Amino acid sequence: MMEPTEYPVEKVNRLARELSQALDEWMEGEFMAVILPKSRSNGHSVQFGGIDAQKQAIAVMAAQAA
Repeated sequence: MMEPTEYPVEKVNRLARELSQALDEWMEGEFMAVILPKSRSNGHSVQFGGIDAQKQAIAVMAAQAA
C-alpha cells in the first residue's frame, strides 16, 4: 500500500495557512472564515464574516459544534 503524500493533519495545516494568507489579501483583511467539519456543519461548512461582527457568532458556533 502506498503511503499518503499528505496526511490529514498536514493538509489541514497547509490549507489553513493558505486561507489565512488569502484572507489577508481579500477585503483588506477585515473578514474571517469559520470552517466546520462537513459531517457536523448542517450544510454550511464554510462561513465568512467581518471579524468584529463575528466574535459572538464564533462563541455560539463553537458551543454548537461540541
